[in-house]
Amino acid sequence: MPPIEEPEAEQQMAEPGDVFLVHYQIKHCPVTNISPFPRYMIYFRLNHVDHDQQRFEALTDIWMEWEGMRALGSSDKRNTSRTASEMPSY
Repeated sequence: MPPIEEPEAEQQMAEPGDVFLVHYQIKHCPVTNISPFPRYMIYFRLNHVDHDQQRFEALTDIWMEWEGMRALGSSDKRNTSRTASEMPSY
């Protein structure tokens, strides 16, 4: 694997109803829920139709299987939180 420049960790805060869509290769760790409210999570694992044939190449090119994200991934080295209206449309 090539060396990866890692930005400083930044905890993402959310409000009720917020959604995070996260690439499976994004470095992450558990954080204790200190609020009095339960935290619910749903995990979806999506695979590209050609994933079985290109799964090893996809390890070094994280946007290989995500055509709509390639331009965003190359222009924004670090994606900060944005509202839906601020996201680019494809």
